[in-house]
Amino acid sequence: MGKKKDLSAAEKSEIVRCLGRGMKTFDISGKRKRDHRTMKRFVADSEHRRVGADKGTLRKISARSRHRIQRAAAKIPLHSSKQIFEAAGASGVPRTSRCRVLQSPATVQKPSIRPPLTNAHKQKRLHWAEKLGMETTKTVLFTDECRATLDGPDGWSSG
Repeated sequence: MGKKKDLSAAEKSEIVRCLGRGMKTFDISGKRKRDHRTMKRFVADSEHRRVGADKGTLRKISARSRHRIQRAAAKIPLHSSKQIFEAAGASGVPRTSRCRVLQSPATVQKPSIRPPLTNAHKQKRLHWAEKLGMETTKTVLFTDECRATLDGPDGWSSG
């Protein structure tokens, strides 16, 4: 069963007021509709704060090792994280740290924006089209990209 939220500042001040009036923690828990053990824990240690789990630190892996790991992951992408780390010379790293390191290079990046076609490029392409015998060059779309989509299934709105 999961834990409920921590006591709010208003709840804590209400508990202190009730304790000042002489109420017991069990009565306060019934009034506040909280577990009586939560009240007892707060009374025993009023500065009690729930400590979150450590998400794992990456201090064991240097920047140079991270770079070697990224290169090894690019060379052998279908291998396990343990095999990638061993290939990079960084063995003995716990699994959670390996997974956190391998999350960052797996992000998708959009291609860099290229400069638009210059007038010279457009003139050369029109000349090429006229040379091939195309009469209707006004309706031809020239692009220097390898694909053109208008919000296709991959979500890219530009081509």
